[in-house]
Amino acid sequence: QLLALPEGVVPNEAQDRDLFSLLSDYYLNPAEGKAQPVTADEEMDLMMV
Repeated sequence: QLLALPEGVVPNEAQDRDLFSLLSDYYLNPAEGKAQPVTADEEMDLMMV
C-alpha cells in the first residue's frame, strides 16, 4: 500500500504547478497586483482552484 501511493507524489501535478505559479506571481509582485484591476479571466482562474 505504501509503494502504491508513496508520500510526496502528487497525482494532479499540472493543477498544483498552475496554483504555485499564481501564488508566486502574487507574492513576488504584490504592488503590481494591487495596481491592476483583476480581469474576469484571472477571477475565473481563482474560482476554479
